[in-house]
Amino acid sequence: MNTGTRLLWTAVAGTTVALCVALTAAGTGQDADPAPAPVQSVPSSAPTTAAPRQTTPPTPTAGQLIGTVTIPRLQALGYPYRFPLKQGVDHDTVLNSGAVGHYADTQLPGVQGNVGLAAHRNTHGEPFRHLDRLSVGDTVMLDTPSATYRYTLDRELPQTGDDDYAVLDPIPAQAGYTAPGQYLTLTTCTPEFTSLYRLIWWGHLIARTPHPSAGGH
Repeated sequence: MNTGTRLLWTAVAGTTVALCVALTAAGTGQDADPAPAPVQSVPSSAPTTAAPRQTTPPTPTAGQLIGTVTIPRLQALGYPYRFPLKQGVDHDTVLNSGAVGHYADTQLPGVQGNVGLAAHRNTHGEPFRHLDRLSVGDTVMLDTPSATYRYTLDRELPQTGDDDYAVLDPIPAQAGYTAPGQYLTLTTCTPEFTSLYRLIWWGHLIARTPHPSAGGH
């Protein structure tokens, strides 16, 4: 992907716009240097119990509801944990509605590559407010009309620039992956109440459960 001309969580009416609402807040560490990713053991490829079948799902239209995102760890902590998943990362039609957005130029669930997701950390439902409370080994489930996809989280990047579009590469090398697989990337702003940097989580697919009534992919 081209990391020099794109910013994470952008593309509103053809204009580069930061996703997060840049509110003024005391003690947000606005002058802090980006923190390096912790060293954690991750699989070089994505071992999975999911079926290896590769079919191309229909391309959703912009703003279309394509499923839900469920994060059980947030439920255990007493936070909101299930959110609508929509196509695209447009503010007005997707992110400001309180939904999680799917980067249209990343893969859909069930397709080899990287499923890239974004959501507000503060305001507008703030689905990803508590991503910093997640841990390696936590799971994220993407439920679509055809199947439920379960991912396990492998690595967190606590802070990176909004121009670090390589986090969404089909094989995200910053996460330690080196071979093709089915990956997941969660993205939001950090510190809270700013849009200075981006917080990233990566994971890989561990299971796919088809819905009996769907042909599915």
